[in-house]
Amino acid sequence: MTEYTSTVEINVSAKRLWTYLSDVENLPEYLPQMTAAHKTGEGTVDVTAQIDPSDAPAQEVRGEAWFTIASEGTTLTWGSEGPNHYKGQLDIDPRGAETCELTVKINSERAQPQDVQEGVEHTTDGIKRAAEAKHG
Repeated sequence: MTEYTSTVEINVSAKRLWTYLSDVENLPEYLPQMTAAHKTGEGTVDVTAQIDPSDAPAQEVRGEAWFTIASEGTTLTWGSEGPNHYKGQLDIDPRGAETCELTVKINSERAQPQDVQEGVEHTTDGIKRAAEAKHG
């Protein structure tokens, strides 16, 4: 399984970023492909996304994922069942009173590694834009 990573500095306090990112209902605000996300149970989320893979036509997909707090205030993990063995981790590291560093890691067996890396980079960029617009 390959790990894909992207790190970005965000001009929002670590506490505010944590509060924002740990609420799954906010996923569509910073993930452009995500059209809906709703908590369905303890640690489970129902998600809908519009995907445009390089090897297939654009399509809407829906599924159940897991979303957990691995370390309160600093680390979230998520993933979904399926052939790509997809899972991710998000780490927030305070850098000052109103600045933090965000690292997103994705592990996947997906056959299009460039698509995955670009997706990770779009995710960190989207989080930075949305968090700074809402809380910066």
